Amino acid sequence: MTPFITISDDSTDEHGPFDLAVRAVIRHQDAVTLMHLKQSNTYVLPGGGVHEGESLETALTREVSEETGHIVHTATKTLIIREILDGLRREHHIYAVTVKDGTEPTNLTDEERDLGMVPVRVAFQEATRILAKAEGTHKYSEPIQTRELIALLSTT
Repeated sequence: MTPFITISDDSTDEHGPFDLAVRAVIRHQDAVTLMHLKQSNTYVLPGGGVHEGESLETALTREVSEETGHIVHTATKTLIIREILDGLRREHHIYAVTVKDGTEPTNLTDEERDLGMVPVRVAFQEATRILAKAEGTHKYSEPIQTRELIALLSTT
């Protein structure tokens, strides 16, 4: 069984279904891929929502390809994080991912482009520092980056 944790603010209703999401921890020897959201200076792992009828693994492969241009080679689920913030209820399935050599063109959504989303490869220790510092300007930068830090550490 995959372990899980819950991140919640105290002001929300904790009942009802969770939307599903996937997150990829892509290691490159001593580095990882993060997505930098330039508009809010927030860092996240590649990933996103699961479409209706889509398997978690298919969503993971699609999100990694769209956001980073990488093709997933292997994926091992390491953790589930349930997030409840301002009524948003999302269950993130975290995967340790290896990718094939080379990249394809990215295929970002309009929303992702508006956020200034770009993939960056960062040394593992630097990634943990960036995520722990949470210097973003979005109102949820801190809990989002805490989620990503926990996800990153779940793969070590």
